[in-house]
Amino acid sequence: MPEQQRKPKQIRRPSLLPMFIVCFLTVGVLFFIYEIIERTWLKGVDFELIHVLHIFRGLSAAAIASVLATLMLLKQVHEIDSDGILFPSAKSWRHRLQNVRLHTKITVPMVALSILPAIVVGIFTISTMQKSLGKSTIQRIEFDTASKAQAIEGFLQGIQQDLIFLSQIKDVKQLVAAEANGSDKLVELLRRKLEDDFLVFSQGKRAYYQIRYINSAKHEVVRLNIENGIPQIVPLNKLQDKSNRYYIDAAFAQEPGQIYISPMDLNIEYGKTELPLKAVVRYATVVSGEEKKGRSLLVINVHAEYLLSLIKPLTSGTEAWLVDQQGLYLGYVGESEQSQKLYNLEKQRKLSEDYTPEQIQILLEHSIDKQSIRTKNVFLSSAPVAIDLQSPESHWTLMISRLRIPLEKTSHHMTIYLMIIITFVIVAVAVLGLLIGNYLVKPIVQLQ
Repeated sequence: MPEQQRKPKQIRRPSLLPMFIVCFLTVGVLFFIYEIIERTWLKGVDFELIHVLHIFRGLSAAAIASVLATLMLLKQVHEIDSDGILFPSAKSWRHRLQNVRLHTKITVPMVALSILPAIVVGIFTISTMQKSLGKSTIQRIEFDTASKAQAIEGFLQGIQQDLIFLSQIKDVKQLVAAEANGSDKLVELLRRKLEDDFLVFSQGKRAYYQIRYINSAKHEVVRLNIENGIPQIVPLNKLQDKSNRYYIDAAFAQEPGQIYISPMDLNIEYGKTELPLKAVVRYATVVSGEEKKGRSLLVINVHAEYLLSLIKPLTSGTEAWLVDQQGLYLGYVGESEQSQKLYNLEKQRKLSEDYTPEQIQILLEHSIDKQSIRTKNVFLSSAPVAIDLQSPESHWTLMISRLRIPLEKTSHHMTIYLMIIITFVIVAVAVLGLLIGNYLVKPIVQLQ
């Protein structure tokens, strides 16, 4: 019987589409895994290191894709030989595993069992450390913000105490009673005495802009302006009628002893906004004369600029804002001149122009559980500033933002140190596993 000649194996035309899809998906998976690692463990790392890691990621992905493409091309161009050299069958794999040396069978599992726990413990340690340091950083930021808010609160409480003190001055009560009785000569005498009282009281009160006594006709009777810490009595011919000002009516609606606090706004003189612009807060209380005769007002105008100065000093790159309960920016503290012009009462800018409703809710509600938010570049923490001792629900909000990179630098350094240490531990454990494997295999081999 003639020997049949074997037909030559035909080379198949390679199909590039499956190769492209597999390589594309592989590169995509590698990039996705790297992105998770970068967002989880490499937040805020220096841009130069990130750039190097991106290059390494690209080269690694290209190398893996090249190997895959080569293997797939070989599979398509050459038919699989009978022994399954390129892509062995399951039966061929089992056959090969049976022929693996005993030394390898024992040593490889020993090394793997040594390395895997070290890797798991290392990942857990890094993750726990980052969470702990992150929580500690946020707590420190929130504590610092709360401390500055309390400093403002303490000063505002001092204003209320000053106002109560003024309302108890004998000359004030006598002046109110004299006005009620229509004693013009006595009114003039007491008015001058009250000017002297105000002069003595105002010494060193750089935060105060005006101290005023306003009669029941809503006209200024005594007024002291304080410029750069120097008090000046306003002459009679420059005293103003304040009957058209909202805070006068609101203050007169209070009972004696109660304190009215106006919203922070721009000061008005002679019916026009004062220039240069001066933002003020007014503390006012109703005073009655002896035997509860008559009703007048004591009013203290406080410089908003001084209140904002209590937030200082701030570290480089740190910014602060004071906002009211409606989310209106009252003032800004920081290095940016552009922000100084943007976040003031003249602009009437609101939080809704800069933050989402969810972020605004966190910043203004002052929940015990969450008082700060994170943006891409900063930590932003908030704390309430109580402005009225008699009404705790009336408050402003102090917001302070700090750059994330300086705050997270400690965490990044610790992460790098731990990764280096864990790498050495893994190498040491692998070597130890190899030595133990050799030690266990040696007597077995000798028995064979």
